[in-house]
Amino acid sequence: GKAVGMVQSGWALGWGLTAVLYALLFSWLPAEQAWRALFLLGLVPAIFVIFVRRLVKDPEVYRQAKDEEKAEAPSHFYEIFAPGMLWTTVRASLLTTGALGGYYAITSWLPTFLKNERGLSVLGTGGYLAMVIVGSYIGYVVSAYLSDLLGRKKNFILFAVGSFIIVLL
Repeated sequence: GKAVGMVQSGWALGWGLTAVLYALLFSWLPAEQAWRALFLLGLVPAIFVIFVRRLVKDPEVYRQAKDEEKAEAPSHFYEIFAPGMLWTTVRASLLTTGALGGYYAITSWLPTFLKNERGLSVLGTGGYLAMVIVGSYIGYVVSAYLSDLLGRKKNFILFAVGSFIIVLL
């Protein structure tokens, strides 16, 4: 749980850096040039990934597990619709659809709404996103520890209930 949570926290750090670059570029450059500059900066991580994929070798433990996995019978996507798994698949799909929908509402729709309908500036919407990003980072790190302490299922339930309460507030 800690390892996954700490890796996920890197998402918030990258997102925060992107938000800062967004605010700076759209403050310094005309909008027609700022989005292009931001798009080009988005290529930097992709180039980094190419080097990591070429230079970093998989650990021996991973390679052994992968070889053992190849020896077993392959699993197929359609198995998630088998009678014993169908109800779990439906519930998990509904749960994750709701979580993803809420995430996109907070991170994509709301900043656009604040800018277009409420007249907030780029820095105004950037401030809103900064709060969401800091909260995400803290959530990833805390969840990393809670997942090991409570278990993944209870941790996810706690996250969902906490999110619901925050929305109501």
